[in-house]
Amino acid sequence: QMNVTGLFIGPMSKQQRMFTLIAVCLFYALVPADWQSLPVFVWALWLISAGSVITILRRIQKIVKAVNP
Repeated sequence: QMNVTGLFIGPMSKQQRMFTLIAVCLFYALVPADWQSLPVFVWALWLISAGSVITILRRIQKIVKAVNP
C-alpha cells in the first residue's frame, strides 16, 4: 500500500494558488482606479492553470514511480 496523502510537490500547490489569488486581490485593492483595467487577474488565472497542470503531471509521475518501482 502506498500513502499519497502528503504529496505536496509541484510549482502550484494549494499554498501557491492561494498566495497568487491574495496577491492579485491586494493589487486591485491598493492600485489607483485607472490601473484597474490591467488584466492582472486574467494573467494570474493563466499562471495558476499552467502551474496546476505541471503540478498534476509531477504528482502523477511520482505516484506511478511509487506504484511501479
